[in-house]
Amino acid sequence: MDSQWIWIIVAVIVVLLLIGLVVAIATGSRRRRAERDRLEADEMRARAAEQEREARERQAAAASSDADARAAQAEADRAAAEAERRAAQADQEAADAERRRVEAERLQDEAGVRAEDAHIAEEDHADQVRAADAKDPDVPTDEGGWRVDEPAPEEGGRHAEPGPVDRARGKVEDLRDREDGPRT
Repeated sequence: MDSQWIWIIVAVIVVLLLIGLVVAIATGSRRRRAERDRLEADEMRARAAEQEREARERQAAAASSDADARAAQAEADRAAAEAERRAAQADQEAADAERRRVEAERLQDEAGVRAEDAHIAEEDHADQVRAADAKDPDVPTDEGGWRVDEPAPEEGGRHAEPGPVDRARGKVEDLRDREDGPRT
């Protein structure tokens, strides 16, 4: 019986050792699983932190791109406004030039009319002088009323060459020809 008790005690010790071994293995397994879970959680947190950093970098890049786009749009708007201002200024300058051209034409026409009036007045004066010379018995004149002591126009006298008034009349006629076409 003593040996039976020994065998029972040995069996109980073996069972206790087996239970302890199973408990130790289970506890170690739980610790390793907990440690593994901690490592995985740390890795997940590190990946999340990296993703957050990348997201912030992308947001910063997007904000920078947006700022660049706004600056480019502002520059484009400024350039368009400047181009519009220059175009308006060019239009104004063209209108001013056209007004000056029209005024110059008007003044040329007026000068031509005045030159023609002066020529007519000169001819009237010459006619009056010729008439006075023809009437004066002391002044010898030819059949055309010209003084005999002066060469006649066809002989190259003072009325043979066109004077300033005649040149002005020619300019007036040239201007009229340009505006209306040649006179017939």
